[in-house]
Amino acid sequence: MIAFIKLSPIIILAGLMMASNIGDLGLDILIIAPITTVYAALIAIFTEKYKLSEIVDAAVDRVKEEQLVFFILMLAYGMAEAFMATGVVLPS
Repeated sequence: MIAFIKLSPIIILAGLMMASNIGDLGLDILIIAPITTVYAALIAIFTEKYKLSEIVDAAVDRVKEEQLVFFILMLAYGMAEAFMATGVVLPS
């Protein structure tokens, strides 16, 4: 039962996404993601006995890592766009 409770944020995320796409729920991913994130934090507090400060610290650490990844992807996209615009062909 605990395993199902720990999996429930993913099920709720998928359910809300399907309900908003199929039905007239009218929620966007920008609303659904924070709802399920808060729900997952509450589940972690009750099942794993984490403190709120630990959850926030872990979330901030993950955002720092994701920001680095997105910066690298943005830089790669910019370089590719510059190569396509100028007609530079990379050796293969």
